[in-house]
Amino acid sequence: MPGCEIPALRSVGNERGMALILALLMLTLLGILGIWALDTSTTDLKIAGNFRSNQYAFYAADAGVGYVTNANMLLAVYNFAYGSPGWTSGNVSVDVSTSSTCSASVPTIFRGPLPQGGGASVIYDADIGSSGWHGVYTAVTSAGSAVNHSTAVIDAVVVQAVPN
Repeated sequence: MPGCEIPALRSVGNERGMALILALLMLTLLGILGIWALDTSTTDLKIAGNFRSNQYAFYAADAGVGYVTNANMLLAVYNFAYGSPGWTSGNVSVDVSTSSTCSASVPTIFRGPLPQGGGASVIYDADIGSSGWHGVYTAVTSAGSAVNHSTAVIDAVVVQAVPN
């Protein structure tokens, strides 16, 4: 019949809605790509922030070791340990910066021969004579803390050469 057309057959060759469908599909794909990029960069920023916090904690602990093991502090610890007036506390608290702190302690002090290796005995004995020096061994424990509950602990033994 000439006046009777089927609507489905009439729209087979019609492409009027295809641009809209392609645009929506591309916007969906770009949105997913953008969300993925945002998630990846956020994760990377968190990783970098945690690494920085851990570095601050380590540097704080290292600063505590450096503070406690300087020559004047070790001499005061040595004098206190052997009855002379000197440093009277086993713990030291050092404020390294606004974002990290450390607490250092000296739990053990003893005297003995200089450690072998590196020529330390030869160098010191050349100044004073044979067996003119002994070592003061100091055990140091230093704990550093920073933001995000980052902590680092350093245990070290420091030897200071002292004349007999």
